[in-house]
Amino acid sequence: MNALNRKTNKPGTGKQMKWGLVGLFFLLIAVGAFWNPIFRGLMPDATGFQDPTISSALPGTAVGTIHAADPEVSSEANGKRQSSASPTELRQSQPMHLKRGEPLSPSFMFEKRMEVQSDISKLSNGIPWRTEVVHGDGEIAIDEARSHDSYTATYQLKLRIPRPATRIAEIEKGTPGLRNMLPGFESLFSFGFVSPWHHKLYQHKISHIRSNSSQLGTLLTKSNVYDCNTLLHLRSEKGRKVFFMQANLDATLKGADGDRLANMPAMQVDSIHYDPFTAYHWKKMSSRPNPMIAGWERRIAIGRNELKEPSISAERKLWVEERIAMMQSGISAMKGRSYLISAYDPYIVLPLSILKDVKDPYAPKIGDYALVIHGGRIYPCIVGDKGSDVTIGEASARLAMQLNPDWRDGNKAVQLPVVSYLIFPESRDTDTPVPNYGDWGKKCLKLLDEIGGLGNGVELHRWTDQFPKQDSLKPK
Repeated sequence: MNALNRKTNKPGTGKQMKWGLVGLFFLLIAVGAFWNPIFRGLMPDATGFQDPTISSALPGTAVGTIHAADPEVSSEANGKRQSSASPTELRQSQPMHLKRGEPLSPSFMFEKRMEVQSDISKLSNGIPWRTEVVHGDGEIAIDEARSHDSYTATYQLKLRIPRPATRIAEIEKGTPGLRNMLPGFESLFSFGFVSPWHHKLYQHKISHIRSNSSQLGTLLTKSNVYDCNTLLHLRSEKGRKVFFMQANLDATLKGADGDRLANMPAMQVDSIHYDPFTAYHWKKMSSRPNPMIAGWERRIAIGRNELKEPSISAERKLWVEERIAMMQSGISAMKGRSYLISAYDPYIVLPLSILKDVKDPYAPKIGDYALVIHGGRIYPCIVGDKGSDVTIGEASARLAMQLNPDWRDGNKAVQLPVVSYLIFPESRDTDTPVPNYGDWGKKCLKLLDEIGGLGNGVELHRWTDQFPKQDSLKPK
């Protein structure tokens, strides 16, 4: 014990302890100075240290917690969803193109507290439009102003592709009592199958939507996306084919025929949009001119006067010359042929891609006979015109007014796909005669007999001739 005391009380031991305490004191001062923000601002970036931050988080909120926007739950679960992943993990999980500095998606925009405010309205074409404002804590304004992902917008269009109706009960949701009106209809399903045109129709729709996704005003309306409930190829036991369609009913005004309607409204004659042609046409029967010719001739005269102007550009001149040539060709066609008139003739319209298919034995053609069923009534008609490949369920204005007396041009007569169409492929006449509604009804009755006929007490609608009385036709 005494030996130990003598050892610790050697000369110089006290001085060593004193200098050790002084060294420790200076070490603490140096460490404190190093962590001082002013001193650290003078240090080069290569030190590897990062600035300590002043937490601006709300009480009880940890700094660095991410509240990412989830489109599926943002408007249903109070607009918030917390992610348990760390900011580093989120960065590592980003696609490579985002790591290269391209704009981030909203889920990766912020590494601090985020809030989501959402709202749902409708575009003018009926598409529900969900908007979200996602905001959170960022860096100083100078840094955020220079960052290309501090203020961004994203847009996602969602839609579900409907399956075709394949059961009678599903079809009768749109056309109640169809089996009572057509007792043999159900038996056609034994030899039927879904038309490949149902899939192709929606392929055309998706392609159209993709092409126009950046132009919201040109997107298909919701009623045009869901305009087809089913397309079926049906067949009777004896082989009568039926192209069955359940869709909505749209219509437009078009067509002209001087033989049956010598005078038309001036707004149609002088319109640059009114189309005087239909795919169904026949040889003109009289010398009475098509009323649309006068309007087209006036437009040709205007075009020729414009070509005389010295200031006309080469591009404009070429366009006017092409328009004049097109109208001259149209006038020649109107002088030799007559066309259906939408406001007077009952007919339906099918997509061009279906009509021009020469390999599909179920594909209808212009002039084939058809039945339109809606509201407990059956209307005989023909396939009279071609239409767009991205929509289906179109007919003449005469049919539209019959199904919906309040119909006006530019609106749908029947919004939902609840109108049934039975079209009989290979039933058209060898020639294209002048429309005769009585003959159309007789032909449709014969075709109905081949698939089971009409139910008890059911009759076909009888169309009346609504053309104004005119002088007897003068042969050409």
